[in-house]
Amino acid sequence: MTVKELFNFITGPTITDNNRDAYLDKMSEKAAARTLEEVTAQEQIDEEVFKKAFIPKRLTEVCKIVYEYKCQSIFSICSI
Repeated sequence: MTVKELFNFITGPTITDNNRDAYLDKMSEKAAARTLEEVTAQEQIDEEVFKKAFIPKRLTEVCKIVYEYKCQSIFSICSI
């Protein structure tokens, strides 16, 4: 299971107690069938990009990003 697949499992809103085991069985089969040779260069790049993506851990980190985005938007409007 890739890091992104694990992240999607943990944060997926559609995964409930009722379908969790079926989802894990499906992902386990997918991971077992996948060999290192089958993983394309693009999939490896996508995995590394995902690992480096900013994922906020606290609400204050989300607020900071929103604030920085708003500041950049204001400055870009002013510079036109």
